[in-house]
Order: sequence, then C-alpha cells, then structure tokens
Amino acid sequence: MKTVIFIVFFVLSAFAGELTLKQAQELLLKNNYDLRSSAEDILRAEAEIAEAKSSYFPSIDVSAGLNYVTEKAETKINIGGNVFRSTTGQNDRTEFGVDLSYPFFTGGSRHNNVKIKETAKLGRELNFSAAKNRYSFVLGTIYFKWDLLSKQLEVRKKSIEQMERYTEQMIMLQEGGVVVLSRVLEGQAKLKAAQLDYILARDQIDSIKLELTGLINIKDDVITPQSGSFSIETLQIPAEITMSRPEISAYDKYIEQLNYSDRIMMSQRLPIVTGIAGYRVGNPGLNLGLGEFMDYFTFGALLKWNIYNGNKTSAQRAQISKQRTVIKIEKEKSIDNWNRTLNLWRMQAQSADERIIASKASMTAAEELMISLENSLKSGVVTDVDYESAVTNYLQAGLLMEQAKFTKRMAVLNALYASGKDIRF
Repeated sequence: MKTVIFIVFFVLSAFAGELTLKQAQELLLKNNYDLRSSAEDILRAEAEIAEAKSSYFPSIDVSAGLNYVTEKAETKINIGGNVFRSTTGQNDRTEFGVDLSYPFFTGGSRHNNVKIKETAKLGRELNFSAAKNRYSFVLGTIYFKWDLLSKQLEVRKKSIEQMERYTEQMIMLQEGGVVVLSRVLEGQAKLKAAQLDYILARDQIDSIKLELTGLINIKDDVITPQSGSFSIETLQIPAEITMSRPEISAYDKYIEQLNYSDRIMMSQRLPIVTGIAGYRVGNPGLNLGLGEFMDYFTFGALLKWNIYNGNKTSAQRAQISKQRTVIKIEKEKSIDNWNRTLNLWRMQAQSADERIIASKASMTAAEELMISLENSLKSGVVTDVDYESAVTNYLQAGLLMEQAKFTKRMAVLNALYASGKDIRF
C-alpha cells in the first residue's frame, strides 16, 4: 500500500455567500490544522523508514590522529656484564585512516526494525483516514445545526412581523373601545418576547458560524448555509459496522508492530557478527629506529553475544505479550461500542421518521386552517386576531417540521459514522 500525500501551504482564505456542505468539506480536508499535521506525520514516517533501511549499508568512517609520548622505545643489550642501551622510534605518532564496518548477522533485528517502521507508517495513514472521517462527522453536525438555526431565525423574524401587526390591531381596537388595555399590553409583551427570541437565535448563529469557520480555517465573510446542498436523511443506514474501518485496521497494525518488536527481543539471544576493514597511513614506528610514513591494511571480525542479562529479554517479551492482549481487548470493546451506537441511532432515525410524519400532518392542518381563516377574514366572518393566531400556529408547525428533519439528519449522520462508512457530502 503506497500513499502519496501532497502538502499545500497557504494563507487563511476568505469565503462569502452561500456555503454548501460539500464546499465546507473540501475546505475542511484542505485547511484543517489537525489534518495538515497528520499528513506531515506520514511524511515523517517515510524518513523513519529510510533511517531504518540505512542499517543494510556499511558504515565508513575517516579518522586522523596525532599522539606524543614522552619516552621512546628503549632496547637493553647485556654483553659480558656491560649493558648497552638504545632508543628507537619517535616521540610523536601520526596516523590517517579509513574504516569500514558492516554487521553481517544481526539475528533478524535489522529486518524486523524496518518492518516496524513500515507498519507504523501504515498505522499513521489509517489514523489519518479516521481523522478525516471524524472531522467530516463533526463538520456535518455543525453544518446541520447551523442550517436549523438559520431557518429558526427566519421564523423568528416572521413572528416579529406577525406580532407587530397583532399589536397594532390591538391598539386600534383598544382605542375604539372594543378590547381592554390588557390585550394591548399582552400583544406588546409577546412582541418583546419574539424580539428577544430573534436576538438569541442570531447570537446562536454567530457562535456556531465561528465554530464552523474555525474548523475549516476560513475567514467569516458573511456566509450562509445552502439548505438544498445535502440530502443525508435519505441515505440507507447500514445493518452493521464496517470491519475495514480505519480505526479497527489501526488496532491490527499496532498488534503487528508488537509482533515485530517481539521478534527483535528474540534476536537478542543470538550473536551479532560485524566485519571490519581499514586502511591506514602514518608513522606507527613499526620499523625500528625509523619514523617514516607507511601505509597498511587491517582486517577483522567482531562477535558480540550477550549470554545473560538478568532475564531482561524475557521480561520485555512478557510486557509485549500483555500489551498485545490489551490492544485486542480495546479492539473488541470499540467494535461493541460502535455496534451499540449504530443500533441506538438506527432507532433514533426511525423515531425521527415518525416525528416527520406527525409534523407534516400538523403543518398541513395549520396551513388549511390559515387559508380558511384568510378567506373568512375577507368575508368579514372572523377578525384579524383569529387570522394572525392561525399564522403563528402555521409558523410554529413549520419550525417543528424543520426540527424533525434535523433530528433525522443527525441520526443518519451518527449512524453512518458509527458504521464506519466513509462520510462524503
């Protein structure tokens, strides 16, 4: 499996006008700080693999040395009781050299270390895929809430207009002696409440919009959601979770890394054989009495075999075994949690369908009543107050319908995420 990651550096972009959910997801995958960091982490894994593979190549070192000794080599010769002394060599020694070393046998630790790095890279790629899906899920929840709040704001605005007309009518009727002052005060109180609801809804939109722009990393230049840009509520909810989801596969990669680590621990019971060769130029004083420079070669092999380390290797392998068991348990726990979550949101989606049906019936009834009273108002059978009340009921029914649709969208989105489906808007 080979993954190519492209990293793009940019300044914070601006966006104005209607923002579709698909456009928001494209900006998310391009701009989000955490996703960009995860992509860089995959590139770092490539460098770690290259570092591990470097152990397959020999090591070449260049050295140079200059030594000075206060005494020269001395030779004593005893002839007939007379001792003759003679010094040889020089006080200083100069040497230049090139050394090559290569581990011919490492017990498999070199190969297993490379496999650990390669598996770790695959694990990071899986985590990257999981992060993209997770942030897409978060984006969906924010966007659907933003869409609902925007529709609520429109309803609040229409409610204010309706309450203004109602209050004006009450004032006219009170001036004509038809109604008492309390009806006027009631209308004014309802108007103030509607205005307060509008302000609260507007503040909620500003807050959710700030959260959205921070997630996709853009400037907030008067953006609005596009309601027709998604139809997630019509998608089919899977019957069970996808076992190939990145989070589950990542657990398998963690276990695979531990298996390679265990093999490295086993290889420590085997010897390490390293071949060495060198070329020297210097005045080592090998020729007695002379300080001339000469060149020569050195060859050798080094065997290193740890035969006892206080059961350290066995303890390390035991730790790996327990860690492997813990990861398997965590994997089973995650699968069980995702299945439970999927079943929960499937039931929530079914409940939301019932709410949508009920909301449609309520909205249809409210619309029929509003139309009937509008005709009666033209005929002078009912008052403006009756008609305005019907308009309010119709607006409230429409709001309940949007809330039911929002519940269905959230249920489907949560179910899709729990199932492990790739979330694409």
